[in-house]
Order: sequence, then C-alpha cells, then structure tokens
Amino acid sequence: MTKKIVLTILMCLICSVSFADEYYLGKWVWFEDKVMPHWQAPYSEYKTGNIDLRSLPQSGKKGGTPEGYAIFSYSQKINDSKLDYLGSDVDAVVSKTIKDTLKNKLGISSNFTKTTFKDILWEILTTKADPTGQTRAKPLMPNHKGKIKLNLAKETIKEIALVPFVSPEWENVLAVVHLDYKKMLLTETHEKVAKVLDAWEDKYGVSYETFIPEDATIKLASLPHETTYTDDFNCADNWTRDCDLDWTATHDTCRIKDNQGATDRTGRTTRCRAEEDTSSDDMYALYDGITLTNASSFCQGGVQIRMEASGNFDGMLLHIVNNSAGDTVQIYKQVNDSFTSLASATTPTVPTTEEKWYFEGDGSDFSGEQEDIEIVSVTDTSITGNTRGGDRSYRQNSTNVVYDNFEVGDLGGAPSRRRISID
Repeated sequence: MTKKIVLTILMCLICSVSFADEYYLGKWVWFEDKVMPHWQAPYSEYKTGNIDLRSLPQSGKKGGTPEGYAIFSYSQKINDSKLDYLGSDVDAVVSKTIKDTLKNKLGISSNFTKTTFKDILWEILTTKADPTGQTRAKPLMPNHKGKIKLNLAKETIKEIALVPFVSPEWENVLAVVHLDYKKMLLTETHEKVAKVLDAWEDKYGVSYETFIPEDATIKLASLPHETTYTDDFNCADNWTRDCDLDWTATHDTCRIKDNQGATDRTGRTTRCRAEEDTSSDDMYALYDGITLTNASSFCQGGVQIRMEASGNFDGMLLHIVNNSAGDTVQIYKQVNDSFTSLASATTPTVPTTEEKWYFEGDGSDFSGEQEDIEIVSVTDTSITGNTRGGDRSYRQNSTNVVYDNFEVGDLGGAPSRRRISID
C-alpha cells in the first residue's frame, strides 16, 4: 500500500511539471523556399511562438541581411550569440542589462516605465510603438469587443479593455485609425469608408467623428455596417472567376470550372481577391470547401484576409500545404510582397476531400480553423485597414486546388459568420 501511495504521488508530481518557454530577442532568417521564399524564425524546429517587432520597411525587405528584431519563444534554451536571452518567466522583473539591450536594439529613446518582461513587451507594442510602422512595429489594436490582447506561444500574457481618451494605449490606437482612414480614402469608395466609420463607432463606443483626422481632405458621415459577401461559383466555366462577386488575379488567372473555384496552371502561383470590402478589418474569410489533391508531389492552398485593394495584394494568409514530405498549416503576413512565416502547425488531416477552412483577424490576433477546430494562431500588428479577402494557390504536376462556397464578412455582427453547411 505504501509503495502504491508513493508511486501515485510521484506520478502526480510528474504530471504537474510544466516546461517553461525560453524567450529571446533575435533576427529573422531568410528561407529560399522554391514556391514562397520568406522570413522565418531561427531554429524554427524549437519555436513555440514569436512577436514581430520590425517596422514595415524591414518586414517588406526580400532576403539579404535581416533588419529589425522579434521576440522568439522556444521549447528549450538556444546556444547562439546572435540571440539575446530574455528569460523564461513573463512575470519576472527584467534586469537593467536586458532593458538597455531592448532599448538600444529597438531604437527606443525613452526609459521603460514597467519592470516585468510582459509589461515591458506591452510597452514596446503600445505606448512606445510607431503608428506609422515606419520606424518600429505598429501598436497592438483592440479586437471587435474593444479588448487589446498580447499573446505569445498561444498564451494570453496580458489583456485590457481599452477605454477611449483614458487608457494610455488610446493615443497610438487612434493614430492608427486616423492613418487607416486616410489610406482608405485613396483606394475605396466613400460609401465603403462611411460603413467603416460606423463599425469603428460601434467598436470603440464613441462618435464616428472621432476617427476623422482634423487634416482629412474629405470628411464623411457614417452608414450602417455589418457586411457579408458570398460566392458559390455556380456560374459557367470562365477564366476570370467572376460570378456572384467580381474577382481580380495576380501572378496568374483565377477561374471557375465545374461550379468551383479552380487552379489549373501547373507550376504557377495564383492569388485571387474578391472585389468587395467588409466594413472592418476585424474580419473573417472562409471556404466551406477546399480540396488539395496530391499525386506524390505537393500543392498549396489558402485563405487570405486584410488584402490591400491594389498593389501586391499584401495581407494575411492562412496557408495549407499538402506535401508528400509532410503537411502543415501556416500563418503568413505579406508586406510589400515579402512573406514572413508567423506561425505553423502540423495539420491532423489534409483536405483531400472538401473541408471548411476559416481565417479571422480580430484586432492584432489571427487564428485559423479547420472544420471549426483552431489549428494555428498568432499576434501581429503590421497590417491594418485592409478589408478584402481571397485565396492563394500553387499546384505542381498533376496536383490540383479547388475552392467552393466563399464567404467574407465583419466579426461581431456579420449575420452568417461560421456558416454551417446543410447537406
């Protein structure tokens, strides 16, 4: 009996042990992938999470000497002089040496007002962030419920309810909104911008006029928001994909074949954007059916959100890879047509038959789901103010990528979010 009790206690102790993540400040490394060259974390096989601290120009650089930094979390300690060790406890008090390292390498002139690692990281991404994104990372933005969250390694390490005109984070949040308003006026219709104003009023609980900069050349009144658009592709075969929605392609042609969105070009990358705007960048996009066929080779498909209305189709991408060497789901960001792999997970099954894939951006939080189960998530601050969705595909040899039943909409009010298919 005594041996059984001792064994039980030992088993409980073993079960209760938690292995802490190890945190480092470091630079991204360039990976020459044959389909999508991109920035990724060093020692990515041990990575459990990251927060990008680069400016937009640094993120938008393709290859060469890496610029800017990120916080990387790993499942074990990494012995590399290029990485600055920050500890393993987000609640620990940070030494002056670490504070100075962060200030110097991130180009922050003022002293930190907080003491713990999580609070200093919060400062970096809120009150000491750059709303323009030109010199440092942009600030964390609240989700559609008005809360700002900081997630690292799939854990929320800090969260607040933003109070306009009161919270110290508000000044930079409002500055981002003002810049997004000006950007939208250059690329979107006045009706669309007016709906965005209404969505901001609903989100922040203050008058829409708050979000119109004093120096704005055009000042609009708001219009009711809550926007959802769908396309079932039940149209005649074509090489434009235009059906319920109009579509635009880059790199190659989007098409409809057999009442589905299809990618039939071998060895080509296709990016397709639906030319309708949601009323908020707190948005989602989904396909009720994505199918990736694999004939001992590989193909890639994915759902995009926060796609820009012109240019390189910059935005956020939930990327699904069906590869004979291993299947993965990743979240990428695309800045100035340069990709960064932000999060990755091994998918339990690949969509060789139709499966629903869902991707949302809520404030600075992004998450991807396969058949209503979250697979991958990350926090990133780079891309705001873009309100279109679409997809990205690549096929090789006899592989194929097929899409069915597209939907894009606002979070928190879109009437058919996470639509359930009825057979």
